[in-house]
Amino acid sequence: IRPLGRLALATHIEPLAIRLRQVLSDLVDTDAIQQTASKLGLKDNSQPRVVVVGSVSGGTCSGMAIDIAYVVRHILQQLGAEQQDVIGFFAHSTNSQYRQRELAAANTLAFLSELYHFSCVEEYPGDNSCGIPASTDGTTTFANTYLCHLGDNLDPGEFDDGVDSLAEYLFLGTATPC
Repeated sequence: IRPLGRLALATHIEPLAIRLRQVLSDLVDTDAIQQTASKLGLKDNSQPRVVVVGSVSGGTCSGMAIDIAYVVRHILQQLGAEQQDVIGFFAHSTNSQYRQRELAAANTLAFLSELYHFSCVEEYPGDNSCGIPASTDGTTTFANTYLCHLGDNLDPGEFDDGVDSLAEYLFLGTATPC
């Protein structure tokens, strides 16, 4: 179902790009960076870090995460950010239904294969349907990529517990001094 994720991106790219530009503008605002660093007791780091998060077991994230990374990079570049520290943090899991288990594995494999391809060639051809320009600067899709296997044959409670653990990890990694 990955093509539906791509279709969703192509259909909604304009409002998504507008919202990303608003959020990323705040992220690179020097005054906001200094105020946040001061309030949280962190060192002033003027380089933004953006984390693309999702489950690659389904079609939406696995179909659009790579394109989203390049949209974010492009907007950060336009906003004057010297470095675009874009990180991918993805989860994989399956539930107990056979057909969905097989589809989740196929979506994850397709995503990882595509990610591997773009990481090896270090260029992105762009996507005219989404207005995403090509990237040939030798930068890989994500500065770092994490894949977390939440488990197989998960019931809804186990899935929720896994997602909660990921959310806590991401919070601690972004809001605490390391």
